[in-house]
Amino acid sequence: MNAYESSRAVGQVKEVTSLANPLVKDIKALALKKFRDQQNAFMAEGLKLVIDAVDLGWHIRTLVFAKAGRGNAAVEKVAARTVAAGGTVLEVSEKVLAAITRRDNPQ
Repeated sequence: MNAYESSRAVGQVKEVTSLANPLVKDIKALALKKFRDQQNAFMAEGLKLVIDAVDLGWHIRTLVFAKAGRGNAAVEKVAARTVAAGGTVLEVSEKVLAAITRRDNPQ
């Protein structure tokens, strides 16, 4: 059992493997300033950056991590905190992660 599965929270944990998933499309759209302004949201890439944001009190609407991150204590801790705060956690395939990130080697 993972840390985020055992928490009693209002958030959700979902597995996503399709690029056609509406959540994936919305995240990809954050590359456009118009959509970021509309949604009053932005995308932060990298585990350290996300952990720092959570520690500073930022609310994460959607946390995305690759299946390879399962079992990583830091990933599971930030996932648990995201779910506890009412956010959504998406466990995605490497293909989906590569499609939504802007980095060559996404974390």
